[in-house]
Amino acid sequence: MDDTGESWLKKLSLYHQRNITKFPLFVDIPNGAAPGYQLYFHIKFAQYVSASLVVDLLSVFDDIVLRFNPILEKSLTLLNRRYKGKWGRDLRPPGIFPFQKGFDYKLVFQILSDKIIVFINHQRYVEFEHFVDVSSIISVSVDGHINLMEFRIDSPDAYGTTNITPISSQINNVFPFVSAFENGLKISDIVVINGVVNSSPIWFTISFHNERLESDSEHIPLCLNPRFEAGILIIRSKAFGKWLSSMEQVENYIPFFPSKLFEISIRCDQKQFQIAVDGTNFCNYVHRTGVQSCHFITVRGDIKIDNLRMRSISKQN
Repeated sequence: MDDTGESWLKKLSLYHQRNITKFPLFVDIPNGAAPGYQLYFHIKFAQYVSASLVVDLLSVFDDIVLRFNPILEKSLTLLNRRYKGKWGRDLRPPGIFPFQKGFDYKLVFQILSDKIIVFINHQRYVEFEHFVDVSSIISVSVDGHINLMEFRIDSPDAYGTTNITPISSQINNVFPFVSAFENGLKISDIVVINGVVNSSPIWFTISFHNERLESDSEHIPLCLNPRFEAGILIIRSKAFGKWLSSMEQVENYIPFFPSKLFEISIRCDQKQFQIAVDGTNFCNYVHRTGVQSCHFITVRGDIKIDNLRMRSISKQN
């Protein structure tokens, strides 16, 4: 049976909650972390100057692999670790302090085998080297003077049923950007795209197609096209070299905003594409043509891409 509503989105994350107001927050990571895990936070600092944030990645034996601690009153961020009850030396990222009271930010902590990379609003902020087996990272705690609008833990194999195939490991944002689906697009596959919209966008497109070049493709089962000046989003298909104009789907709302980060999840099921934006189901697009011919994805227009991947979710008994 196909998933309905937003149930398929839950398979994309180990943990996903919105509008968290009780602190400190403690969240366990089942079976410990692994290289490729990502922690996503959408926070808004309180309006007063003394606002702060403390994120701890907790290990076994009460160790702290990373403490991330922006202090707005002092305009500095402190990074540290605690091992066997002893704190290390405070480290301070170089450059301009990126936080201000009353503003919201999107943070991503990317856990790798030898370091943790922190991104703020799509920009790489700091790297913190660690010396542990990342499977020993078993929980996350969050505290501070913030509104935690969203917190998500993404796993390379959430629930043991999800496999991620990187479609492109090097994204240089030269457009049009073209990449291949290694084994083609299959039913239940989910394509996930993280990026940011340009400051003055006019349009962008995301297309699945059969030939390396989109212009040479006879079959384009999905072309997603926000048009910002018109305030609409058009979804359409091409079959046997012709656009199926009479079967276009028009949405009178664009869930993307200038200079804002986004995550698009597109799931291919038996009857339709299910399209979600920032973890919320946006719309469904019934197949106009077969999807078996999809071997490539092209992205063009007024966005930048940070991450592009495919998840293949196996069916449960």
